[in-house]
Amino acid sequence: MLSQLLRALAAADGGAQAVRPLQLLTAAVWPRHPLMHPLLPPVVIAAYLLSVPLLSALCARLATTGKCVPFRIAAFAHNLALALYSGYTAVNIIPLTVSHLRHHGVLSLYCSNALWNAGLSYWSFLFYLSKYVELLDTHLLLVKQKKPSYLHLYHHALTIYCAYWLQLSHTSVSFLFVSLNASVHTIMYSYYALTLLSIRFPFKHLITTLQMLQFVVGIVLALPMFLLQNAQCALLTQKLALSAIILHVLYLLYLFANFYNATYNTNNNKPKKIKSL
Repeated sequence: MLSQLLRALAAADGGAQAVRPLQLLTAAVWPRHPLMHPLLPPVVIAAYLLSVPLLSALCARLATTGKCVPFRIAAFAHNLALALYSGYTAVNIIPLTVSHLRHHGVLSLYCSNALWNAGLSYWSFLFYLSKYVELLDTHLLLVKQKKPSYLHLYHHALTIYCAYWLQLSHTSVSFLFVSLNASVHTIMYSYYALTLLSIRFPFKHLITTLQMLQFVVGIVLALPMFLLQNAQCALLTQKLALSAIILHVLYLLYLFANFYNATYNTNNNKPKKIKSL
């Protein structure tokens, strides 16, 4: 059993495709990677949300500040690892996608499993697994006694399910979300790693802008999957997975826009002048 688990982990393959809607929520598809078990996302998300108030209370009791050297080393390693992973993913998935587009065309890119079988399944699965690692972002904030926002918690929790459904349904347009997210996260986690070395750049607002831009570009470029081949381009499970992701991304876009306006709009930060009577 252990050897089979290790081989499955090494293969980084999510397993068989969900072809019926119910299979997106159950263990009906087999063989499947152990980390694609339908109970894993809800259990991890529930544990994650429960850990926030518990760790927050513990850090308050211990009066942690996040300024000690061991913590800074751990935080730097976390951000550097995610920056390197994201960069490595981007430099592999983008050329793979462009090459497939040049040699096989748009219809193959959107409407067949050719790119999935050519390597997209591997990168999509690693993309899914990385969303669990990113949950540690929240715990690093809590050690510094910073309260995670609703946007932060929602983003980290629900993105796991989106990546899970993309992987489970073998959705071809995963190439969009994997490549865009990997590109933006390379910049974002590199920025966070450098700040821990006391290297700061005055463009943090551009990272938020890039995050919102990836949402818009991802939605626009994913929509043809619903329309090509007389709307027969994809399976129902793939359309359901993509629909859920688009709704999630639209809500994220709204939350990020509010965050940007509240954080970087200098007019909102200036004290309001009281008009004289």
